[in-house]
Amino acid sequence: MHDMESFLTLNYVRKIYPNGKVAVKGMDLTVAAGEIFGLLGPNGAGKTTTIRMIIGALRPTSGRVSFNGQDVWTVSGKAARALKRSIGYLPERPVMFQKLTPVEFMTFIGELYGLDDSRIQYTIEKYLDYFGLLERRNEFLEKFSAGMRKKVATIAAIIGNPAIVLLDEPFSDLDPESIFRMKKLIRDLKREGKAVVVSTHFLGLASELTDRVGIIHQGELLFSGTEAELRNRLRQPEGVSLETLFLHLTGSEVV
Repeated sequence: MHDMESFLTLNYVRKIYPNGKVAVKGMDLTVAAGEIFGLLGPNGAGKTTTIRMIIGALRPTSGRVSFNGQDVWTVSGKAARALKRSIGYLPERPVMFQKLTPVEFMTFIGELYGLDDSRIQYTIEKYLDYFGLLERRNEFLEKFSAGMRKKVATIAAIIGNPAIVLLDEPFSDLDPESIFRMKKLIRDLKREGKAVVVSTHFLGLASELTDRVGIIHQGELLFSGTEAELRNRLRQPEGVSLETLFLHLTGSEVV
């Protein structure tokens, strides 16, 4: 993984809120194309803040976020639009227009990406079928459960064929079959050569899915690398779970 060309780079990225709270403390991170990178930590650790700085929704207090060498926060004009189109994002709690159907919502997103109608409709049908929502494609989103909305928002995140996909807590609100399908979709994105960042506190799922992980605790990146590297660093034997490694690293009590 380390010899792969870095696609996403964070150089000493910090976020301090006006009230003085330090949400992210000087983060250095790289994610390669064709890699699944897990951003791991408890709620409130700084994962969502980090992702929002990466996608250009929250300005870092200091530091640099770049894709293929292009700074997210200084790029402008045509280059900025192209850069934004290359990013797919699934928020932890997707905000959607309740009075739209899944097809209407995703068509709207597809048009924002400048896709032609046949391509949009093909992608929508394919993924609604994949997630078992095809028969509900013309119902209002307000009737959908949180898990169903998450699936629709996931399709919206990948409809533009982005080079990097950032998924914030993609497994929450999903039933076991949907989690299985979400994992397969993430692996398919990797196979297509995309950089995938999965932010999650489900460490078991992260362990079976990711190539490398970054562990965030109280706004600080404590570790970035493979699970095997983390095991070696903590001098833990083979077979110790990522969950246990995480607890050791963050100094939490292992009951």
